[in-house]
Amino acid sequence: MLTNAILYRGREQADWSADYKLFNRSAIQVPVLFRTVLLESIKKLPEGADIEVAIDVSI
Repeated sequence: MLTNAILYRGREQADWSADYKLFNRSAIQVPVLFRTVLLESIKKLPEGADIEVAIDVSI
């Protein structure tokens, strides 16, 4: 999840250690995080664009 967020922001060539350190020390509310990422991503899409979603249900 965190890696995908880093890649989405175009930081694949940057040092990721600060990102992982921050999230390692923080209590993450997953629904809030996903909602924020989704809403920010939608803002960047052209009007009327499709949103593709993948779900892993292999528990």
